[in-house]
Amino acid sequence: MSIKTSDLFKFRSCGRVDKKQDLFRVQPGVDLADALNSASDLLDAAYDTLFDVVMNKDQAGGGQTWLVLHAIESAQAVIDALHDAAEDAEIAARKAGGAQ
Repeated sequence: MSIKTSDLFKFRSCGRVDKKQDLFRVQPGVDLADALNSASDLLDAAYDTLFDVVMNKDQAGGGQTWLVLHAIESAQAVIDALHDAAEDAEIAARKAGGAQ
């Protein structure tokens, strides 16, 4: 069984709240390992940025803060899409096993 990202996860809301619109979404069909690697890279970049701020190597400017927020939000969307796809695969496997 091959798990790939689902297409249900949109993120980065924009505009007025009442518009309920998202700017980005997870691309469907990306292999599990590739998606997890990208999520890990995003989290690593966010971690490194925050670590430098905490250790006083750098002062957090508005741009850095938004960068960290976007990286974490993107990684979360990827992980949520994979979790959803894994649950769907598990349900499908149970149904297939019960049909035999």
